[in-house]
Amino acid sequence: MTSKGEPDNIDTNDSNNTGSHLYTSDFKRRATLDRKNSSAIQPIQKECQQINHRHLKLKNDLIYGEHKKETKKPKCSEIMRKDIV
Repeated sequence: MTSKGEPDNIDTNDSNNTGSHLYTSDFKRRATLDRKNSSAIQPIQKECQQINHRHLKLKNDLIYGEHKKETKKPKCSEIMRKDIV
């Protein structure tokens, strides 16, 4: 690789400018691979979204749901009664 990020095997003095097609074909090849891989990635992404959704739901239930009502802070008078007894 050169300092500009170009592969070494491209002759920049080439009058036909054959180097540019290498980048284009590489880009097309990557795009084709991305399309092929996306069909395999989509079910994984969907599963991750479902897991994240369940996690957020459980987190919200802990903060705002039934668990929050059960763990309310005791009042000062209740604490004083426990100390006396």
